[in-house]
Amino acid sequence: MAIAMPMFFLLYVVPEHRRKGLATALMQHLETWAKQRGDRQLGLQVFTTSTPAINLYQKFGYQTQSLWMIKSL
Repeated sequence: MAIAMPMFFLLYVVPEHRRKGLATALMQHLETWAKQRGDRQLGLQVFTTSTPAINLYQKFGYQTQSLWMIKSL
């Protein structure tokens, strides 16, 4: 039986409020929430062009598991 893993797809802080620790606080809250639920993993989606977000997630220990590719027609 597969166990559901919580996923989040959008963590956005408006530009004028960035670099104030809000994203870090949100990440900490998400991880605490997932642990309290008894979850053993937490997944997320991030755009490859969002270097600041990638850096934040790597700071929290997230690793790339898959890559979704698109092509404009």
